Amino acid sequence: MPRTLFALPTETHSSWLDVFPPSPGSSPPPKRTPHATPQMLSRIHALKDSLSIIRLSLNTRIHMSLSHKHHGFYCVHCTPRATHGACGPTCPLLRPQKSYGPFFDVADEDWYRQLASDKAKYREITDDMAARGTTVYASTVARWERAVAKLRKGVEMPSEYWESEGWRYVKIVDKRKRIEFTRGWSFEGAWGSGPGLEGEVAPEVVGKHCKTS
Repeated sequence: MPRTLFALPTETHSSWLDVFPPSPGSSPPPKRTPHATPQMLSRIHALKDSLSIIRLSLNTRIHMSLSHKHHGFYCVHCTPRATHGACGPTCPLLRPQKSYGPFFDVADEDWYRQLASDKAKYREITDDMAARGTTVYASTVARWERAVAKLRKGVEMPSEYWESEGWRYVKIVDKRKRIEFTRGWSFEGAWGSGPGLEGEVAPEVVGKHCKTS
C-alpha cells in the first residue's frame, strides 16, 4: 500500500478534517509557574515581621481575656497544667488576694468579638502562607499584604497611627509651642536655640542647671 502524506481517517466517527495536522496556535499555552524571586522573598519576609507584631498583640489580649475570665487568678504557665507556683515565686496564683478588680468592663462584647475576629484572620493568613510556601504568584503575595495591613491597622500603637497620619497632632502642638521637629531633630541640636525652648523640651533638666544669658 503506498504511503501518503496524511493519516487517512479510519474511524467511522472521524472527519476528513482529521487528515490535516493541528494548527500550532491551537494548543493551549504552557501553564505559568511562580518563581521565588529575591523581591518576592523580601516581601514575604516583611509580611512575617508584621505578623510577629500582630501575634504579640494577640497574645497580650488573649492573656488579658483569660485573666479577666479567672478574676485575676490566671498564670500562662500553671493554669493550663492545673498547678500552682510551678513557674516560680512570682506566680499570680500564689497571691493571697481572693480576687482582683476587672481590667475592663465585662459588658464590652465588642472587644471580645474583635479579638476573636483578629485571631481567625491571623490563623487564616498564616495557614495559607504555610501551605503555599515561598514559591507563589505576585498576586498571592499582594493579597497577603492587603490582609496583613488591614489586620495590623487594628493593633498598631498610637505612635504608629500618628506616624501614618503624618504626625498631624504633633504638628499642631509644635505650632502652638513654636517648636519644630524635623527628621534630623535632636535634643542636643535644639538646646540653646531660642528663649524658653529648653523649658519646653526638657523642663526637668532646665530646673537643675543654671541658664546663662
